[in-house]
Amino acid sequence: LMLAARKMAEDASVDVALHLDHGASLEQVKKAIDLGFSSVMLDGSKLPLEENIRTTREAVGLARKAGVSCEGEIGLIPSAKEAIPTCDADEAIRFAKETGVDALAAAIGTAHGFYKEEPTLDLELARRIHSETKIPLVLHGGTGVPERQIIASIGCGVAKVNIATEYQNLFLQEVGGALKRLEGFKPVDLVFAPVEEKLVEFARKTIRMLAGK
Repeated sequence: LMLAARKMAEDASVDVALHLDHGASLEQVKKAIDLGFSSVMLDGSKLPLEENIRTTREAVGLARKAGVSCEGEIGLIPSAKEAIPTCDADEAIRFAKETGVDALAAAIGTAHGFYKEEPTLDLELARRIHSETKIPLVLHGGTGVPERQIIASIGCGVAKVNIATEYQNLFLQEVGGALKRLEGFKPVDLVFAPVEEKLVEFARKTIRMLAGK
């Protein structure tokens, strides 16, 4: 699957970053780098701070040698079914400086999955972390965050917004609908053609929103 993704990225008509999201170990990070990924993430947010710093710093070292970028996470970004905490600003600043990450996923009020209630981002927290570290921030859990808050977060240093749950849910809905519409033999091309169209439309709309267009 990873090799197929790399081939698709290489054949794309636009620049594509092939990114390992939420890498759980140094072994996963190294494997992604060896397979040609252009960006990796070591998610040590569940570890004690000192261990997260140490492990992420090692991941950054592996990435540097291969000439790829490395993202780290500070402050646990949980499932949307749980309480949503925010990270400590001083810890986030220390983490960024001591690990040397190229991008920082800082917990500023988002979660993974569909929210039960509209989230409220801590924009001042994001602004302070970015002001002190000067590195791009990553907003995980972008699904369901109001557009006005996403645009505001970009002004506070967020340079990458992860929107996966909504995209994946759209994929499942469209595949299910296509399968119901077709009777008997279901050729893959007829199943996926309308699905791909919907996904492209969603991606285009999202990219334009993030670009302020």
